[in-house]
Amino acid sequence: MHKAINLTDTWPNIKSQVENWCETHKRCQLAKNKTKKYGKLPAKVAEVIPWHDVQIDCIGPYTVHQRVNGKVVKLKMRALAIIDPVTYWFEICTIPADDMSSEKISTLFYDAWLSRYPRPVRIACDNGS
Repeated sequence: MHKAINLTDTWPNIKSQVENWCETHKRCQLAKNKTKKYGKLPAKVAEVIPWHDVQIDCIGPYTVHQRVNGKVVKLKMRALAIIDPVTYWFEICTIPADDMSSEKISTLFYDAWLSRYPRPVRIACDNGS
C-alpha cells in the first residue's frame, strides 16, 4: 500500500505509518485476505495389511423404481456398505425397510462379511443412526 501512495505523495516514515493505519483501520481488516486455519484433513495413514481393518456404513435411503404387474412402484431402500480399505473389496447388503435395528445390521454384517472373509482386527464406523 505504501508503494502506491509513494507514487504521488511522500513524507518521512511513510512505510511504518501506512502499515500501522492498515493494521488498525476496520475497512482494511475487512478487505484483508484471510487464511483458514481449519478444515484441513490430517495426513492419511497408509493401510498395508489386507483384511485387518473393515469400514462399515449405512447408506440411503434411495428411491428405486420397480415394475410390478405393469405398474411402476417406488421403493425406499437403505443398504449396509462394508469395505476393506487396503484391497477396496466391498459388499453392499440391502437393509429391510421395516427393520433398522442394530441386531439386524449386525446379522447382515455377519452374513455378508464375517462368514466369508477373514475376521478383521478393527471395525470402523461413523456412529450414525
